[in-house]
Amino acid sequence: MTDFKVINNATTLVNDDLIFDPWIYGCVYYGTWRPYNDITFDKNKLKNVKYCCISHVHSDHWDLETIKYFNKDVIFYLPKISFNKVIELGLNKIGFHKIKYIEFNKFFEINDNYSIAAIPPLNRYAQETEFIDEKDDNAIAVDSGFILNIKSDDSNHLLLCDNTPYDNEIFKKNFKDIKIDSIFFPYNGFADDYPLCYDNFDHETKSKISYERSIKREEALLDFIKYIKPKHLIPYSSDFMLNGKRRNEFFKIHSIDFLDKEKYSNRIERLTNIKSSALFDNNVLSFNNNQFSVSTNKNLNNKPTTSDGPIKSFDVDLHKNITLLSQESLINYIERIKKYNFNMNKINEWLLNIELTDTNEEVQFNFEEMKVYENFKKNKDKKVLILKTHRNTFQSILERKMHINNCIIGCLLSWERTPNIYSKDLHGSLSFLHL
Repeated sequence: MTDFKVINNATTLVNDDLIFDPWIYGCVYYGTWRPYNDITFDKNKLKNVKYCCISHVHSDHWDLETIKYFNKDVIFYLPKISFNKVIELGLNKIGFHKIKYIEFNKFFEINDNYSIAAIPPLNRYAQETEFIDEKDDNAIAVDSGFILNIKSDDSNHLLLCDNTPYDNEIFKKNFKDIKIDSIFFPYNGFADDYPLCYDNFDHETKSKISYERSIKREEALLDFIKYIKPKHLIPYSSDFMLNGKRRNEFFKIHSIDFLDKEKYSNRIERLTNIKSSALFDNNVLSFNNNQFSVSTNKNLNNKPTTSDGPIKSFDVDLHKNITLLSQESLINYIERIKKYNFNMNKINEWLLNIELTDTNEEVQFNFEEMKVYENFKKNKDKKVLILKTHRNTFQSILERKMHINNCIIGCLLSWERTPNIYSKDLHGSLSFLHL
């Protein structure tokens, strides 16, 4: 028999000794994300963990405040992708050194009972784009997933983590002969600041955009489930409580049908006619004799947390010239773009205007001219992306104290764009805009 526990978000414990994507106790993305439920899981049980699989670099999938309770001899398995070096360095800093990288699309034996295969990102462009082009080198995708093979009964369990299956062909190409018994899948795409943090939309428009995106994700998911034909569905990897100024708006613009895991479990079961289970940290999903069953500890509860906490900030020298810091960052950005062979043509169509709302400072990044302007006029020939934030936050991003991608996930930044067109090249490359 194999037991699965979904403790929080994508954190899945298998038979007490194998864990996927641990995030149970810490507050991540500078304190903007807290665990969705008041977690009651006993920290001492983490001492039983022998193996840990981490799908990708986002910190809600490898929370150091959780991992610190592991024994130091735990073996970590990471998909072999360059960005995951960040995970290795973070683990090294707190004393973990047994780290193995695994190639995509190949099964790797963990022990006599487990084998895993890493699945490449199936969501290269996420929700905002209408196409997928494998030849496009400007696609930055990190959301890997895993297939867990249980040798005792030769069952296969697909843990997608955050890897929404927009591109089924990648999966079909590499795993067409693998029978999947269960799918753990992300049930919403709200780990994102669009449309929440885009201030050129009113509340009604944001709600409409959010719902349309949720339906689009669901259509891709339903196509994938129809192809896989699993025995059981487990919605997960979307459990977090947003902390900060956007918290109330977050829960107002996103449909409860896609926010509430139990509601979504009922919805996907109705749409697919496949049994679905919403698992919390008081549930155990057991697989035995080719059958699934769920047990519940009635002494625990599934109530969402209501507690807030502080948003983390960093000390910066506000006497520094923000224009000079921006210009130096732009030079480094261009070098990184060249290093990673990015195509600048579409990025050059845009201007990035920074409005620092607390100091009334403004700077403009002109990517085509490779210059930063302090005093600038509107350019009718260019598309414009406006970033509104505080001086401390923007300077922390430039000085690499904060990462812009983490700020985006934490909904710390405010945006406007004209026209309202998603540029995957520009948005993807902003992660390289720093000293």
